Parts: sequence; structure tokens; C-alpha cells
Amino acid sequence: MTDTVKRAADGVLVTDTLVRSELWAVQTPQVFRRAALERALARPDAELALATDDAMLVEQDGGRVRVVPAPAENFKVTTAVDLRLAELVLAARPRAERAGASTGGEAPTGCVRTNDSRH
Repeated sequence: MTDTVKRAADGVLVTDTLVRSELWAVQTPQVFRRAALERALARPDAELALATDDAMLVEQDGGRVRVVPAPAENFKVTTAVDLRLAELVLAARPRAERAGASTGGEAPTGCVRTNDSRH
């Protein structure tokens, strides 16, 4: 992670600064064994709504999640700003890549791709 991450339990007052070397910004896609993901997703809708990603559900179900470094350009598109950044990144790629040519391997089964620059 490049950001410094702070914890503010009440949403205002900082209680501590997390150790950046232990943190990972997790991206999509996330890859899991089918049975593990199906078990994790077989929860009530209210529980699913609280999850921030599939990895969180797999972890809560007792599964082990590994992280795998991935390019920073593989970021999650959530907001309008993210979408604009994705458009700019894609526009800057050579034509062959924009047409769908592979630029790297897929994450191994049971792993979560991250944009951690430590590896």
C-alpha cells in the first residue's frame, strides 16, 4: 500500500496508525475454489450485504486467503473517478492490449490479487 492508513473508531479521532508493510489493498477479480465460495455465499442476504468482498466471506467461513501481487493498473472501479481513471489507463495501452491480449498471468486458485508494490 502506498497510503498511510489510520484507525478512527469513532469516525473522527485517530486512535492509531496501522503498519503499512502488513497491509494489502485488495483488487478484483478474486479467485477461490468453487465449493469454498459457494459455502461463503450461502449466507443470509443481511450478512452478504455487510461484506466488503468475497474474500471477507471466505475468511469468516474459516477459509484461508492468500494474496498475490498484481499491477496497480488492475484497480477496482467503484466510483465515477475510478471509471475515468480506468478509461485513461486503457486508452494509454497499445492497441493489441486494448483488444484483449493477455498482459500477464491469472491469479492462482484460492488467491486474491493485490496492488502491493512490495513484491
